[in-house]
Amino acid sequence: EEMGLVESTVLNEHFQAENVIEDSGKVNYWGYEKGHYFAPKASYFGGENASYNMKMMIDEIHKKGLEIIMEIAFNRYVSEEVMIDSLIYWTREYNVDGIHILGNDLPIKRMVKNPYLYDTKLFYHEYPFEVLDSEKDNKHLFVCNDEFLYALRQLQNHFDGYISELANNSKRQNEKYGFVNYAASSYGFTLFDSFAYGEKHNEDNGEENRDGNNYNCSNNYGIEGKTSNKAINQIRLNNMKTAICAVMLGQAIPLILAGDEVGNSQNGNNNVYCQDNEIGWVDFPKNKFATELREFTKSMIRFRKDNPIIRLEEPMHMNDYHHTGIPDLSYHGREPWMMGIGDEKKALGVLYAGEYSGSDNKDDILVCYNFHYDEEKFALPRMRGNKKWYVACNSFKNFEELKYVKSQHYIMVSGGSITILVGKETKITNDSVEILDNKKRRGRK
Repeated sequence: EEMGLVESTVLNEHFQAENVIEDSGKVNYWGYEKGHYFAPKASYFGGENASYNMKMMIDEIHKKGLEIIMEIAFNRYVSEEVMIDSLIYWTREYNVDGIHILGNDLPIKRMVKNPYLYDTKLFYHEYPFEVLDSEKDNKHLFVCNDEFLYALRQLQNHFDGYISELANNSKRQNEKYGFVNYAASSYGFTLFDSFAYGEKHNEDNGEENRDGNNYNCSNNYGIEGKTSNKAINQIRLNNMKTAICAVMLGQAIPLILAGDEVGNSQNGNNNVYCQDNEIGWVDFPKNKFATELREFTKSMIRFRKDNPIIRLEEPMHMNDYHHTGIPDLSYHGREPWMMGIGDEKKALGVLYAGEYSGSDNKDDILVCYNFHYDEEKFALPRMRGNKKWYVACNSFKNFEELKYVKSQHYIMVSGGSITILVGKETKITNDSVEILDNKKRRGRK
């Protein structure tokens, strides 16, 4: 609630046997096996009173103004009827607001068309196109997969990523259905580990490091794992802030893995299904590193809420269909008004026209992404009327008072960072620069 979040996603909460893994003797406490799909997991919710306790937990979450999304994993041994009945059961009996459905070759068409699930948010990694396209009035289907994660991580860790791919994933949206963007998930590296480990380290799982995803696009930046090296830790902190910034600036629903806002680590383990211990638990430290990252995350959440133009629920058209003077979305680089994005580019300016926000906030937003090693020059598009550019934030730093850009023609952005600029109505006199919409002086000319 303090962070400004509106939804909470929880892993498998239905009952599953905690099987002992033969070779290692460890317990698979995550499950993801065939389970009892109509009962909460007793070890999570207090034994015999598990059902009551889970309902009370959900009620408390709702009282805080949050929605709760429950994850349910099905395998090939579960009948279609049981799958659909269980989804209905959890929404009607426990009042969950949505369900993240896991599994392959599921009866997703039947799930989507079931009238009891019409008002339930359903998240799935790959809906058939005809299912998405047939949706009409109620937007309740959301595509939740790793496409944004890989597009971003390949660029950040220099795995020959394409800025065009990140741009497309950042603006993906549809009037009939939605998307989810994230930079880390519970099925892989934490955000910290993706910048602290070049390889997965799942040896403690007892499977000789064979389990877990082998394609992580991670980088340790000089030392494998945690270190006291201040320079390396600063690089990792900068990268984490840039990743969170990119997630919060995407048009889709942003998802942050619990603990990423404070730099939680799993010691390089990207598959902690059997680590019911300090490795798999989420730690919330209060050291300088964690505090700075947490405050930056809160500021990014607040910025997203305050600027509806970057989170529209309908897709951008990249043209000026309201005849405001500039397109709703446009791309810029060393020169303004780019017509295309070449594969060689690692930097991109994205301009959101505030006139298309559908709100009283008409500020334009320019986001400058630079994934080169060195700093990059970005042209600042000429503003309409009395609007002028102000720097709101660079992802290597923290949010401060809006800073007037003296040149108004270009800005330099550090390598590996994101700079956010805001275009505001401005009055300029001989000795001052004044933002007109709040009558507060921001700086000297």
